[in-house]
Amino acid sequence: MEEDRSESENESEEDETSEEENDSEHGETTDYEEEVVSYWQRLQNGVVAYPSSLQNQCFLFIMGHLREIPPTVLSLLPRSMRYKLLLHLPAVDVCQLEDTPVTSGITMNEIWERLCKERFPVNEDDASSDKAFDFSQITPEIISENLGTDYG
Repeated sequence: MEEDRSESENESEEDETSEEENDSEHGETTDYEEEVVSYWQRLQNGVVAYPSSLQNQCFLFIMGHLREIPPTVLSLLPRSMRYKLLLHLPAVDVCQLEDTPVTSGITMNEIWERLCKERFPVNEDDASSDKAFDFSQITPEIISENLGTDYG
């Protein structure tokens, strides 16, 4: 009887260790794996690690449902979130949100300048030449004219 108990205890201990090994292989991530994922994410443009942060999930949801969410609801977000949201949106949507409660307290020249610097990188050698782009001159009318569509 005692031998049976000790054998069953040994088997249960082996089962527990094998379950722990399986959990670490497929379920839980180790610190090293998280470090590798975050490093890889920084190297790849447009790659979001899984699971992404709650803030990224909110941005993705809002961007996916932008047509359904009224601007008055978006204006309830904190200014920092609205600022980041404007930087993540396509320029067409930023044009539509300009002069709405979403942009209250946010300087649109700053948004347009940052968007252009991030999306249209300019060679630093060209920055002092005539080829440099004047970011302060960006308006919805200019964007509409260049895109051939009325977004005003």
